[in-house]
Amino acid sequence: MFCWKCGNEINEGDKFCTKCGAQQFKVCTKCQKRISIFDGFCIYCGEKLIAPKAVQKPKQKDQKNFKTYSFKFSNIKLNASKRDEINKWLSENNVIIHYLKPRFYLNTSCPGKWQASIDTLDIVYEPVETNQNYYFEYASVSGWIKRPTEKLEKIYNDWKETHPEYKILWEKEADFQTTRSEYVMSIFVLCKKIEQK
Repeated sequence: MFCWKCGNEINEGDKFCTKCGAQQFKVCTKCQKRISIFDGFCIYCGEKLIAPKAVQKPKQKDQKNFKTYSFKFSNIKLNASKRDEINKWLSENNVIIHYLKPRFYLNTSCPGKWQASIDTLDIVYEPVETNQNYYFEYASVSGWIKRPTEKLEKIYNDWKETHPEYKILWEKEADFQTTRSEYVMSIFVLCKKIEQK
């Protein structure tokens, strides 16, 4: 499931978002059932509820311009070509991205180059006047017997050190174990180029 406020992926049942801290649900004081934080009355017993002051329902006008662009990739494409396709769209469109919804799968289409890959990616955005200098990047690794977590972290950290002009806005890892006892891992990031002062 995803946080209603920032779009961060969270575990089912998490009461608060681990990224922005937004409350995800509340419990009725009378019947103890879990309900939406936006409900003024319990949908199960009718008890009147007080909405938490720290969390308010987004106004309809705030989201009226939100749009979704869905990337549906061919299974034969590796992450590099998917990255290039996403970056082409980002460079050609003046948007503010509110959140990303990826779906991952084990890409076995290229012998010797199996990857934890993106199957689909939904970008929820709002059109604006100027380009925001977004950049989409990834790193993929594989390893035998155990997950190559340290190897992926090193590649990712090296990339961040050599690209200080980018601020990381979103990151997501995906990993799979193959039938040949190999682990494949990828990390996908959305960055924004920092304006030089």
